[in-house]
Amino acid sequence: QPGVIQIASHSVTNVGEVPRRIRFESQGFPADTEWECRDLSWNHETLEIERDLAPRESVGVDLLVRLPDPLPARSVPVSGTIYVVDVKSGERISALPVRFEQSGFPQDGGDCCAP
Repeated sequence: QPGVIQIASHSVTNVGEVPRRIRFESQGFPADTEWECRDLSWNHETLEIERDLAPRESVGVDLLVRLPDPLPARSVPVSGTIYVVDVKSGERISALPVRFEQSGFPQDGGDCCAP
């Protein structure tokens, strides 16, 4: 869809030695960001995989981010972080920062996100 970017097939693997139950969180994305997962134990309300992931087992999750219209006049109009959280402890066990950059946008000192 126009104005929507899909972060697709972000695969999360349990690299530990014990089974873990996980949920997903995000920070910094627009409020209407949507999560998708094909795992049968996915709970869309809690963003949780409602079963333990065995060691070396993976699960895929997608994030649909709607871009603001019109796009803000800056090189990085949208950015945020995807977190994987251990349900039992509440510990954030992984973080994936995401930045959507406007190609060809002039980088200058007035831009908060310019390198």
